[in-house]
Amino acid sequence: MASSYNTAASGNANQVTVYACYDWRPPLAGFLLIPKTLTLRAVITEALQYQQ
Repeated sequence: MASSYNTAASGNANQVTVYACYDWRPPLAGFLLIPKTLTLRAVITEALQYQQ
């Protein structure tokens, strides 16, 4: 179980952010008005909690 340090010192909590991008080329691109590439993007941010 994590401690309450993150809640008590929220201004000093460490955060980790992960960015992911992927250019997807769907099958049948160019037919049925589907673009040749679609860019998929995701962002995840989490605050670290400390074990004591």
